[in-house]
Amino acid sequence: MPGIFTEVTISAIRKLTLVLGLRTDFHNMFGTFITPRLHGKYALTPLTTIRFSIGNGTRIANPISDNLSVFASSRIVLIGSSLQPEKALNYGGSVTTNFELLKEMFTFDAEIYRTDFSNQIVVDFDRSPRLVSIDNLMGTSYSTSALVQLKFAPLSSIDLSISYRFVDAKSTTGGKLQERPLISPHRILTTISWFTPDHDWQVDGTFIWNSGGRIPSTADNPEAFRMNERFTSFFRANAQITKRFEIFDLYLGAENITNFLQQQAVISPEDPHNGFFDASLVWGPLDNRLVYIGARLRIN
Repeated sequence: MPGIFTEVTISAIRKLTLVLGLRTDFHNMFGTFITPRLHGKYALTPLTTIRFSIGNGTRIANPISDNLSVFASSRIVLIGSSLQPEKALNYGGSVTTNFELLKEMFTFDAEIYRTDFSNQIVVDFDRSPRLVSIDNLMGTSYSTSALVQLKFAPLSSIDLSISYRFVDAKSTTGGKLQERPLISPHRILTTISWFTPDHDWQVDGTFIWNSGGRIPSTADNPEAFRMNERFTSFFRANAQITKRFEIFDLYLGAENITNFLQQQAVISPEDPHNGFFDASLVWGPLDNRLVYIGARLRIN
């Protein structure tokens, strides 16, 4: 699949920078793809910047390697005989601004991006709990992602970041447009970092909250081999403390401090040959609490 790419940057208009790109690819099976792209950046004020982009995207899917988890089950896997390239229109924008409040500087980021698929290789778990279909899109599919983030330093020795992300991803599966499974639509991330004035000590913490989401229906299974059709929200926390010396650092950390685990990750784990075994419906952490210690050496 050889290709040609060209790009031009235009800065003729004050405070506005445009980057236009055009790519042409020549695929041995699917012919010629032309994918244009436009990126822009506008400095609204010295402290506020607006960015935007729009462009096409094309991808040749690898239905097996892209979906290895699908094969960790007793489901019959049906792969379409004439899979076409995935094609989509991507567009969106963001704004970044810095402002002062109560004598403290804040950085605020907001962005929204959307992808509209004209074709997508859809992994459909919703036809039946006994099979999964991997085929071209038959209907509508899109994904909208929005983010707001605030960064500030409440004290000179503390950096704090709080962000919220909303993901609205829907695709036509089981004959209807519905929320993509095993995805948390709402997510909140908080990071905090404390350090001494000489930076000899540093403590970092990460706290993540994920909302509940949809699980493909297993209602047609016998009752003993069913899952709920929604999963619950969950919280995850990681932390690390670092001590810096002249040429090396020592650090101690922990991941998944609350030790939250997806309790039912496998259907029929005791009998994987009964036709109902399914380990593909994973939506949450499967790793236990981990405590680690390490060293980092700096050379010159």
